[in-house]
Amino acid sequence: MLSMLRVKYFQFLEHWHQDGFLSACCFTLYHQDEEVPVVKDLTVLPPMKDPEDGLVFIEVTPESFSPQTIKYPLRSRQERVELYFQKGYRGLAMVRDGKAVGDLWYVCREIARTPELHPDLLRFKIDLADKEVYMFDMHVGAEQRGGGLATFLLSSALHHLNDRGYQKAFGYYSAKNIPALWVHRLLGYQELPHLIMRRFFLYRTAQIKD
Repeated sequence: MLSMLRVKYFQFLEHWHQDGFLSACCFTLYHQDEEVPVVKDLTVLPPMKDPEDGLVFIEVTPESFSPQTIKYPLRSRQERVELYFQKGYRGLAMVRDGKAVGDLWYVCREIARTPELHPDLLRFKIDLADKEVYMFDMHVGAEQRGGGLATFLLSSALHHLNDRGYQKAFGYYSAKNIPALWVHRLLGYQELPHLIMRRFFLYRTAQIKD
């Protein structure tokens, strides 16, 4: 719980810096969103493109991660790493000059350290089978957006997981996030029934959209 509160604290400061104090308070205390769960067949993937010069795709694990070698520009992203490792999650990141310019995380039955695997799965009523993964918390730095990095990161992650023997990947995005909608459709994701999510600080509720 303490680790999660630290993440929320730094998220609040970052939101305050970007959008103002009142906006940060409102977002932290209450948030409503339409969520779009999605699933992707990893045996059918579009071809990979070559990365930009200086851009490296890596897997972030407890064995490979070091704060001295991989820097996260946002403190809240850095704080998540150890929290996620404790739960058995693994990260996939695009790194340039030692900085993670984009990253996302995943969990599956083989690596999870908690019985529920991830709280999103209960909300979406997804029961992960063997060789299936749940991908979540994708982030691309604000200065990197609009140049196709999100598509390249997600495509690289799907190919990486397929190479590891996984056959299906679940995830979700916000219906308000139009770039995320087009990235997922471009990569051939299938949409599942939408949900209306309400968050009161750390407490969440969800219901199927009518």
